[in-house]
Order: sequence, then structure tokens, then C-alpha cells
Amino acid sequence: MPWISGNRYLTLAETYNNALIAPIMLGYGWSRTAVAACLGNMRAESGCNPGVWQYLQPFQGAYGLTQWDPYTKYSDWYGAGWEDNGPAECACINDESLNNRQWFYNSEFGMNPPITFQQYRVNDNLPLIDMSDYWMLFYEHPRDPWGEMDIRRQYTQDMWDRFLSPTTLPTWLLMKISKDNTGRWLKL
Repeated sequence: MPWISGNRYLTLAETYNNALIAPIMLGYGWSRTAVAACLGNMRAESGCNPGVWQYLQPFQGAYGLTQWDPYTKYSDWYGAGWEDNGPAECACINDESLNNRQWFYNSEFGMNPPITFQQYRVNDNLPLIDMSDYWMLFYEHPRDPWGEMDIRRQYTQDMWDRFLSPTTLPTWLLMKISKDNTGRWLKL
């Protein structure tokens, strides 16, 4: 499945196509609940589109799967070839999790994250709703978290039910993937 990317809004079918983010993040060692929460929030932020700019305005504000704001948080990290590059964006998110970047205090809620980003990425014990809320509150920091919480929870549940639940785990998750394209098989 190729990525669908560009500075446009994706259809729901295209958004689901880009759930191929899941095997990449699982390949990095993320838990299924963390990946579902990440995907649900990405759906709210960008429609899981690695090439979309905030308000479709290039080089002004946020960009990509998680709408890095400013976009240079991602583009400077990756360097040349950063645009429309879903695998690179996944690598950036993974690097952020390993180095506890982009996971910080939420002033709207007056809360520090109750777990580190490294703990979050491998957590399979917290309820899915909590994982969705943590991603929104401590990674995304949307302008209106109260107004977005319910839809992000719904999107997270949908991504879990559709792609990551043990009863619905699709066979495409068993495809060959790796962060360095060495051909290692994903182990679930």
C-alpha cells in the first residue's frame, strides 16, 4: 500500500489507507494501544496525511501527520527530503518518544504527564481512552482540548477496532517492514 499524501484533505478511505503507520510504529516497539491513540489523534490533526499543511497554507504554521508547529520541529530534524514522507515522520515521532521531546506540561489542564513518553509508547495497561487523552494533552496540545476530546476518543476507538484489536488484527500488519528497510519481519 503506498502512502497517500499531499496538501489536501483526505477522504476517509484514504485516511484508513494511511493506517499503514501502525506496522511502522509497532516495528519500533510501540504497543498497540499507543499506536491506536496516536492514529486516532493523527486522524483529528491531519487525517493521517503526512503532506498536509495547517489550513492548506504551505510554510505557515503546522505540518504533517501530527501537525508539528512550527513545521521546522520536524523538517529541521529530518533535513532534505522531509516533505510528503510518512515513514520519516513516523521515525521523528519515535525519536521524540525515545528522547522525551514534544511530551510536556499541559497549561490548559495544569498537568504534567503522569508517565514519560518512553513509558507511554510501550504501555498496554492503561485504558484506550486514557491513552488517547494523554496523546492529545501531552503531545498534541490542541487549542481546544475540551472541544476535541470526544472526537479524538472516538477516532482512537475506531482505529483500535478497525486495525489493532486482537480480534481484528489485519493480515497486512504482518507485511515486511523495518525502520531501516533491512527486510526484518514484524513480530507481534
